Formats: sequence, C-alpha cells, structure tokens
Amino acid sequence: MTGVILILALAVYIELDSYRIISDADSIKYRAYRPIQSDTLSFDELAEKNRDVIGWIMIDDTKIDYPVVQGRSNDEYINKDVFGEFSLSGAIFLDQRNSPDLSDALSVFYGHNMAGDMMFGELKNFRDRKFFDSHRSGTLFCGGNYYRLDIFACFTANGHDQRVYRIPLPESEIGKWKENVMSLSENSTDKTEESPNLLLLSTCASGATDDRTLLAAYILPNGTPFEKKTISVQA
Repeated sequence: MTGVILILALAVYIELDSYRIISDADSIKYRAYRPIQSDTLSFDELAEKNRDVIGWIMIDDTKIDYPVVQGRSNDEYINKDVFGEFSLSGAIFLDQRNSPDLSDALSVFYGHNMAGDMMFGELKNFRDRKFFDSHRSGTLFCGGNYYRLDIFACFTANGHDQRVYRIPLPESEIGKWKENVMSLSENSTDKTEESPNLLLLSTCASGATDDRTLLAAYILPNGTPFEKKTISVQA
C-alpha cells in the first residue's frame, strides 16, 4: 500500500511540475509589460528589472508574443526567464554575437520548443503549408522602434550548420545565405524585400538531437505598434 501511495504521489508531483513549466512559458504572464502604442512605460519597467531585456517579438495570430533578452552567453537564458529567475522554460534570447539593436545583416533568436505551443513551440506548425501561408507577418520592437516582420521561409537544419547560423553575416553574402535557406526550405515564398536586415527564429526539432526548426523573416521599417487588446489565440 505504501508503494502505491508513493507512486500516486510521484505521478501527481510530475503532473504539477509539468503544469508549472507550461505556465511559466505562457506569454500571458508577460503581457502587462508589452510596449503598446504611446505607452512603453511598462516595458521600460521590465528593462529596469533586467538590463538584458532588449526588445519584444510577436508573430500575428500565434502564441509567440514575448520579450527578448540577450545574455553574456547563449547558455544563460536556456533555464532562466526574463526576470533573471530560474525557469526550465527559459526565455526568448538573441544570439550573444549579435548587436542588441538588431542592426546586423542576420540576427538569431532562440527559444525552447515547449508543449502547448509555448515559447517557440509553434514554429513547427509553419511546416504545414496552409499555416505558413496564413501566418507570415509579425512585429518586432527594439530600441524604441517598431518593425514589421515578413516571414519568407520555414526549414530544418543542423544546429551547428555555420552556413545557416552565419554571425556575423557580411552584407555582400546575404544573397548567398538566402539561396542556401531557400534550398533547405519546406515552405517559402517567392516574394522578396529589399532589406539589409534578416531575422532567424530557431528552436529544437523533433528527431535528431541537433536538428532545428527555423523561420526566416525580413526586418522591415514602419511596424504597427502593439495594441492594448490581447489577441485571442486558440489553445
């Protein structure tokens, strides 16, 4: 009987722990800090709490709606949230080699592939053509400015492939980088933008340990400021 009780207690603990991890990853937890139009005070407050906070990313009509940090190493925010507290869900973070103002030709954001499509768990959905075609826009906030995101490719690559994770990427090689990405793409668009700045979203893929699911997007000017009203996303 004691053994049965211990097994049940362990099962309950595991369930509660899983729920806590998912709850920690829910973007709703951070919405109060979102830099809305004409009012970035809440975001500034978050940046005061943690000087590593450098911006915010939202992909329209998805659960990707998070503040972005940059640590001193790419390991720092794997198990630490945007408040600097321990969290298995980690945070969305910018590659340590990138400029925090996102002025590089290629900037890379990383996030965990979480259950319930939390953090960057929804990137895998872009492998479906219908989902990709209907979710190609987003907004990026950085340095007090709003930028538009135009997603142009979804693909899988090895996490150590330096042809993909090319930082710094010389502007003279942007065309070659895009050609490589398009050759790897499962879904892509023929539409091109004259933008010197590219963004790559990266998360672990199911399958081989080193596989990554990635989205490539153009960073464009004149983004639409976030609205105060939260977009309703189906679970």
